[in-house]
Amino acid sequence: MDQPTRRRLTLAPVLVSLEPETLTLRPGQSGDVTVRVTNTGTLVSHYEMEVRGLPAGQAATPARVELNPGDTRTVTVRIGAALDGPPYAGRHVLGVVLRGAEHARCAELTLTVTGAPALDAVVRPEVADGEESATYAIELVNTGNTPLAVRLGAGTTERGVGVAFRPATVTVPPGATGSAELEVTAPRPWTAGAGRALRVVAVAGSLRVERPVSFRQRPRVPAVLLWVAGPLTALLVLAATVAGTALVLRRDPPGAVTTPVPAGTPPASPPASPPASPPASPPAAPPASPPAAPPAAPAGPSAVESIPR
Repeated sequence: MDQPTRRRLTLAPVLVSLEPETLTLRPGQSGDVTVRVTNTGTLVSHYEMEVRGLPAGQAATPARVELNPGDTRTVTVRIGAALDGPPYAGRHVLGVVLRGAEHARCAELTLTVTGAPALDAVVRPEVADGEESATYAIELVNTGNTPLAVRLGAGTTERGVGVAFRPATVTVPPGATGSAELEVTAPRPWTAGAGRALRVVAVAGSLRVERPVSFRQRPRVPAVLLWVAGPLTALLVLAATVAGTALVLRRDPPGAVTTPVPAGTPPASPPASPPASPPASPPAAPPASPPAAPPAAPAGPSAVESIPR
């Protein structure tokens, strides 16, 4: 099958000039360029005008030019820099093209788009459950118009928490998304669960984005075991108390009075035995009676005592 033959265009007999020849725009901004076209030929010419090197939607007004020999027309071309798409930051050479049936002519326009870096980050999941480690997926979205070399880090006030990023630096082109992985490790608690709070930090030049995440750790001893062990321990303590009380009552009969001994008092010595009584002496002999006096004589008449006056 024969391939269609493409017609080769020759230079159009026109003169084309641009005002200005260079244009500088910020993202979201647009500017006008005046195109001046002169027909230097001897025939009436018809040309379609377009801008090459830009996304669709960059059009000239009017888009069609009709020129008599020697005529000059001016056409306004509006050039725009998208806020979140191409053309991205940098220098771009555009072509303002006049195209006819058999002729074409192109004039170059230099467009400079200033940089407007922007960064966003998404971390999934925001809360992770685990034992000794947890893994998070990080998405880095370049919403600006310049390439970004994003460095990753994490901040936390928790002791013993370790973090590892794979990779630690991600290069993200404008309008694209980069990915990384974060692994968090921490000693596993024995009884109560622990909640570790962290901040994932993404830095690219003067840009800084922080996203909070949490790591909830399951304890080594499940809570259900603690729930059962609590009442069981209380029963064991109660049983020990009852047994101790019964033992004390058995050793001390009712009615006995126990005097508390102050702390630090030395133990009492056993009571001293009473001193031994001397051996009993034989009974003493009764005293000898004096010899009896002879019987008295019979009494005479009684005498009167004289008392001096």
